[in-house]
Amino acid sequence: MGAFLAMLKHIAIYVALTLPGYLLVKTHVLKTERTGVLSKILLYIATPSLIVVSFVKYVPFDVQHVPFILSCVAVGIIFTLLLYFVSKPLARFESGNKRGMLRFCMCFGSLLSIPLAVAMFGASVITGTVTIVSSVMTTLMFPFGFALIKDDIKMINAKHFFVNPAFIGLALGIFLNLIHIQNFFPEIIIYPNVLSGLVTPVSMLILGMKLGGTKISSLIKSPRVYYVSAIRIVLFPTIITAILIGLSFIPALSAILSDEFIIGTFITFVMPTAGFSSTFAAQFKGDIRSSNAYPIASTYMSLVTLPILYMLLTIILSAI
Repeated sequence: MGAFLAMLKHIAIYVALTLPGYLLVKTHVLKTERTGVLSKILLYIATPSLIVVSFVKYVPFDVQHVPFILSCVAVGIIFTLLLYFVSKPLARFESGNKRGMLRFCMCFGSLLSIPLAVAMFGASVITGTVTIVSSVMTTLMFPFGFALIKDDIKMINAKHFFVNPAFIGLALGIFLNLIHIQNFFPEIIIYPNVLSGLVTPVSMLILGMKLGGTKISSLIKSPRVYYVSAIRIVLFPTIITAILIGLSFIPALSAILSDEFIIGTFITFVMPTAGFSSTFAAQFKGDIRSSNAYPIASTYMSLVTLPILYMLLTIILSAI
């Protein structure tokens, strides 16, 4: 029960941060359309700043931790690819840009996994795992996001693997960590650290504004909303976590796949649909309505599902 309450408190705080955005739209102070500017600030400034700071603070770069780092990268790549391919048959009932948007919202979760891990676990193996796996997943969101929305794997552009805000933040964070920037110029981290602090409040503000412009009754009555949310925040993370637990019994992998590693991976993939979905929908002509509905629904549903799944995971890990 302690694990349940700990996770519930943090998720409840994040969800409560949507209230100001909701009220601003409902009182006509702002229009929902204004989220476009905030989304770009979040995507192109706050996100890479968060990745830079997290890599400098929470990822140990030394020979001893090379297997850990490579394992995190492998997990991020392998499971993101797995979700990409598994999402296709799960979305066959849709057509056109709606199917592509549904697949995107199934595959990619929010980068709020990093602030959540920092808040709950501080500097730890769990936070380091979340930082690497989440950053890899977010980097892959750019080349695969376009292909998903267009529902065509041929649309993947190799350039997008490297020319995107997440990869730039990842590369800069690794570079600053390797040169041990904090040892001789710690002040340089203050700048991206301040900007990275925008991720949580701006993400939730945007979500609240979108909720304010959404007809809640239609959201509640939509079967697709529950379907996508259940896959994104329950089915996929459960399968991924079960695979890792099973692999942890293999002697050669048991040292890497520790309980902390499994929890970190779980937190990465259990997060609600990425709020960037609407930005990608606008940029690549995806279904705007779906790109708003799925992040809203999965975020509010995670208020219940995430603490329960986390509690169950801690019980299972302590029992094996």
